[in-house]
Amino acid sequence: MLFGVATAPDRQHHGYATRLMHHVIEDTKRKNRQGIVLTCKESLIPFYQRFGFVCEGKSVSMHGDAEWYQMRLTFQDELLRCAESGEECTFYRNGNQFLLYGWGQCDGVFLNVADENGEIVWQAVGRSRKECAAQLQTEFLI
Repeated sequence: MLFGVATAPDRQHHGYATRLMHHVIEDTKRKNRQGIVLTCKESLIPFYQRFGFVCEGKSVSMHGDAEWYQMRLTFQDELLRCAESGEECTFYRNGNQFLLYGWGQCDGVFLNVADENGEIVWQAVGRSRKECAAQLQTEFLI
């Protein structure tokens, strides 16, 4: 659970919160957590969605007599989202870092998982990114 991210008003819009979020997400993955949950005000929902967080609706929290929204980033869902969108994505398993990446060619789509040494440890070939993502879910993310 992430309890707060705040940037001093005179330091906002310099990318500090974005860099911090990237660091927190990578550190959380490295620790083999399943994801991150946080609460935020409605105006910040789009900011957290940029990192893959999904809004689950209004939170039961009444902290500060304000209205809060619960956001969740689930790393397995993030991997599937990356597989379907074509984004590169790092993840950790048993303390080892892996990279998910793919590309399209005229005869189909390739999706690879490589270890820290760049060795391909899993590969899918399909007609679409969605088909490769389905293979990832059934063959690799067991």
